[in-house]
This record gives sequence, C-alpha cells and structure tokens, in this order.
Amino acid sequence: MPGIAGILAAGSHPGAPQQLESMLQSMMHEPFYTRQSHLDTEHGWYTGRVSIAGSYSDRAPVSNPGGRVVLLAAGECFLDSATKSALRNGGPPIDTAGASSLAHLYEKEGVGFAAKINGLCSGILLDSSRGKAVLFNDRFGLQRIYWHENASGFYFASEAKALLAALPHLREANVKSIAEYLCFDCIVDEKSFFKDVQVLPAGSLWVHANGHMERGLHFDASKFEGQSPLDEEEFSGRLSAAFQEAILRRTAGVPVGLALTGGLDTRLIAACLPRGFHNVTPYTFGGIYGDSADVLAARKICKGFGVPHHTLRIDSAFLAHYRSHAARATYVTDGLADAMSADSMYLNGRARELASVKITGAFGSQVLGRVKRSLRYRLPSRRLVAEEFLPLLEGAAEGLTPWRGEHALTFCLKREIPAYWSRFIGCELSQVSLRLPFLDNDFVELLYRAPSGGYDGSQFEIAAITRLKGELLAFRTNKGALGSGPLFVKAAFKKAARVRTLVEGALVWDSLPHSLHHVAARMDASVLTPLRLNKLILGSEYFRHYSHWFRNELAPFLKEVILDPVTLARPYWNPVYVTSLVSDHVSGRRNNMGEIRKVLAIEGIHRELLSHRG
Repeated sequence: MPGIAGILAAGSHPGAPQQLESMLQSMMHEPFYTRQSHLDTEHGWYTGRVSIAGSYSDRAPVSNPGGRVVLLAAGECFLDSATKSALRNGGPPIDTAGASSLAHLYEKEGVGFAAKINGLCSGILLDSSRGKAVLFNDRFGLQRIYWHENASGFYFASEAKALLAALPHLREANVKSIAEYLCFDCIVDEKSFFKDVQVLPAGSLWVHANGHMERGLHFDASKFEGQSPLDEEEFSGRLSAAFQEAILRRTAGVPVGLALTGGLDTRLIAACLPRGFHNVTPYTFGGIYGDSADVLAARKICKGFGVPHHTLRIDSAFLAHYRSHAARATYVTDGLADAMSADSMYLNGRARELASVKITGAFGSQVLGRVKRSLRYRLPSRRLVAEEFLPLLEGAAEGLTPWRGEHALTFCLKREIPAYWSRFIGCELSQVSLRLPFLDNDFVELLYRAPSGGYDGSQFEIAAITRLKGELLAFRTNKGALGSGPLFVKAAFKKAARVRTLVEGALVWDSLPHSLHHVAARMDASVLTPLRLNKLILGSEYFRHYSHWFRNELAPFLKEVILDPVTLARPYWNPVYVTSLVSDHVSGRRNNMGEIRKVLAIEGIHRELLSHRG
C-alpha cells in the first residue's frame, strides 16, 4: 500500500540502492501508484516513497529552497488554521494543503513539528545541514512502519514485505506473534508476524544521527488525563464544534467519497456537510442478498437531501475469484487482512472509481465509548492447537497485564486502535486516501474533558445532529432508533431491528452463547437452506456472509487450503481437529468460522509472505 521505505546506513553501503529498489518494487501493487527515490550517499540515507497518484504525498521529495531539508511522506495531514496562518506569515507563498507544509513546519519548530500532525500521516524527514533523519508516524499508529536494525543500518518500510524483499533472511514466522493472534485477533505490542521485524509504536518520533537512533514519542494520550472536566453543556457544544471543523478540514478542496451507513457516526458526518453534499459522493457497501438496513437508511437520507446514492455490492464475480482476492489482501496488508475481510479491497477498489479520497465514521463508536472493549484475551479451543504450542497461547494471557487499570480512552487510543482496529483499514489504504474525523486531534483531546459524571456517546451525537441538521433525525437508523411517530411505534421498530440483527447474526457469526451458533448452523443447513427460507433473513443486517459462503460457493477453496497436508503439518495445529473443523462446517453440523478464519489467516501469511512470493 502507499507508504515510505528506506535504509539509514551506519556508513558506506554499496548494496543499499539495490535493496531500496527491491523494497519499493514490492510495494507497487496498483497501476495508479507512483514512486520516487531520494539517495544521499554522503549521509548514508537511501529513501523512497510509494503514493496514490494525485494524492497529498504524490510529489517528488519536497524540500526547502536550499534543499537542506527533504521530506518523503505517506498519507495526509490536516494542519489547524492557526498553524497554517503562522506558516504563511512573513515568508514566500506556501502550499499549506500539501506535504511541503510539514517540511516548512519543521524549519520553524524543529522536531516539535510532529506534535501538530493531524491525520494518517507518516514520513521520513532528512535534514542534511544537521545530519539528522527524522522518522515519524501518526498518533494512533494506523500508518504502520515496520523496522529492522543490523550492522549495516536501520531498515524501515510501511510494509513488512519490503523488509523481507531487501533482507530475505527475515522470512521467518514469529511464533509468539502467531500465538497472540490466536488469542487476541491481533498482536498486542510492537511485534509483527515476522521474526526480527518490529513495528514503530504509535505517535513515534525517532531521530537518527551519527549512526545512533534516538527513540521518542511526539504523542502520548495519557498526558491528557487529569484535565479539569467541562460541564455538560459546554462539553457538548465544544465537542460538536470541533467535529464540524474536523469535517470541514477533510472535505475541502477535492472530491470526497462518504461511506454512509445507517448508524449515528456517519449521520453526524452528514449533518456537518453542506445541504447539497458539495464535493461529497455518498455510497454504501451492500451484499448479494438484497438491501441491508444500512443501504436502505443511507438511500433514504440521500433522497431526502436530493443527492445521488451509490450501492457498491459484493457480487458473484467476487466469489468466483475469491481465491485471488484473499491472497492479494493477505499479501498487500502483510497478513493483517484475514479471509473474512478480503472483500474490503474489492469494494474499496470500486469506491475509488467514485472518489479517490474516502471519509468514514470509523472509530467513532470506539472513542465515544459506545462499544465494549475488543482487545481482550480469548483462548481458542485447546483442541485446535498442537500440544507443544499450547504453552505459548497460555502465556499470551500476560500480554495485557501491564495495561490493566489504564484510563478507558487512553487504552482505546494507545492499545486497541494501533493493535486491534488498525487491521481493518489496510485494504482501504491500498485503494483510497482515508480520512477519519473521529480521530481528529482537537476532537480527541476534548474527549478527555468529559463531564465528571461521564456522558452518553449516542446522546451526544443525537444532540449534535439536532443542532446541525435536525431533519436527519427523521430517518431511522439501522438499529431502529430515531424516526418519527409515537413512542410505541419507535420502540417497536427498535425491537424489530434488534431481533433482525440477532436472527441473522445467529446464521452469520459464531458468537452466540453456549455454542448456540452450532444449533443455528444445523437449522440453516437442514431446514432454512433447503426451503430457501434463509434468503428471507440473509442480507437484512450484514453484507458479509462468509459462514454461508464457506459452506457453499467457497467450500472447494476451504477444503483445498485447510486440508492441504502442508497446512496440516504446520507446527501450530492439531491436524485431526482442524480436519474436523472443515467437514463439520461444510456439512452444516457446526459453525466453525472463528477457528477456520484463524487457520486461513496464518496459512495465508505462510503462503503469500513467507514462501510463495519469496
């Protein structure tokens, strides 16, 4: 996906230019990507970047007039108006909307410039006059940077596979990371799936000079704890204003696609837009079984405002070529995208045809405290893994011990988003420039000043929508909330939506208590599917139906990959149990998607990153 790569050599490194070439080439996944290199052999800096054509960072390395400061960046940065004004004051004209603004900000403020980065932005800044190379990423680690250090120098890249391309000896699985993934659905610290390849911590500012790397942070969420709380009215008003400003920053200047759903998060975004959605194209992802509650709600909102709405669907073409989509998603995201999120790259590729920039409500529910903590220990069935691998899984339970008792919002920002939630956006970042207003600096910092008695995130969003564009409350959400009519009618819609979600969720997911999802699977296979009654349920809430597909259209893929002797011989698995997972799921006796997903994810990493592409 778009990003940066480079080698900061400890001295003369004749092989570095060719290694850099290999790194950049491994990141060129799309015809609309561009690439650029910058070599400074005097200082031992061999750097480059890959960008989406026409994006914020899609330019030759930007530099100051004397060429002493050079910046290669990835992603986007939305500086606040005060910072922009200060940059324009008393000097030549500056493009404050482009990456060059960060180079100028560094000239004015030194390494302190990184504290003002707002958005998904990472980069390497080279200051030849001071002999410093400054490596940084965004506050929440969503623009990942992988690194490895050896006697030849410090290697870094936005994609782990770039390091594997330059240093093939790194193609070795990190078994501790695999154990953590099986227990947490992610890796809980700065490790990667690859031995001796690390991940830069969120909010990092690392300065390389004289062969030494000074490692620091430009952002630490915990420093905002302990501020004096605001009263409810002031908090709500200021938070609403901060969010509206965040939307204006992210929708100005270029056409933007809005991933509109039926929920409150994207409805708040819509409330902040001009009435005609100027420069904004709304779309919603849909499935093959009809229109979900998200699609129906988004379509009504757009109709109410007189703007076109687009439904982008998973279709039979996706399922027909699922094997290649899954392999590609694993490869491009370094294994972060698993078998049940392969559709994200497909759908976001279609979204790019509408707009190359995408704004979403992602992480809204997380930072507003509307969802339960997701980063927690879930030991899979002991029968899944080989007996000798089990101690690693049991030891993984200690991964969260140092963070127990941490402030809830700080835990979300420092732990959950970088480790757990970041895995969901890799496919998006490979196709579009992603803008996330719920992670805007000012908005997030204000959340630490919530009223002492706490606040309700949903009520805040409803109140903000009421102030900004109250007519949006007339459209029911995908959960049956809001809308017009008497209270008993609203309550009925809400209950119906809850039942709809529960019933379809029982067929799609494997998270029902007391293993009831296995009962639902047997009912689906023996009654609903033969009578085609499941078509009355599927698609009402969800557009992904991998549990159903792996029992039907994708069953040959499932059998071929998991029942392959190479897969069963991996040191992690109990082959007898893994074999039964497939047969039980395909026959409809059980819904084993949770375990199947994890086996497919680990096998994909081995095939696409550790061996197949070597």
